[in-house]
Amino acid sequence: SVIVITSARLYNFKEKGSKKVLKRAIPIAAIGGVTKSLNKKCNELVIHVPEQYDYRYQTDKRDEIIQSLKMAYISMMKENLPIYGIDAKDLKHYTTTEKDKYKGKSRIPGK
Repeated sequence: SVIVITSARLYNFKEKGSKKVLKRAIPIAAIGGVTKSLNKKCNELVIHVPEQYDYRYQTDKRDEIIQSLKMAYISMMKENLPIYGIDAKDLKHYTTTEKDKYKGKSRIPGK
């Protein structure tokens, strides 16, 4: 997977052979927050998208992605991006899936 962050959107591309195919484009304004694991063995983050479903990602570049999202968010929204720190070995229980969204369920911490 390749993540590209612009001032307007976060793009997720999947590699298919030698091509990169767009899997999802999330408007920066649609992001409701980010959850990251505080567990040293876990480098996951969840990008919360309240009107859709969340995006869970594991990467060594987690902190750089969060920093880029924060900059894009504050530039567009004129307020800080909510960041949640969770001491968990994975963030599965903090990720709102498409099925959860259909049921009206949100897994954003504190909501």
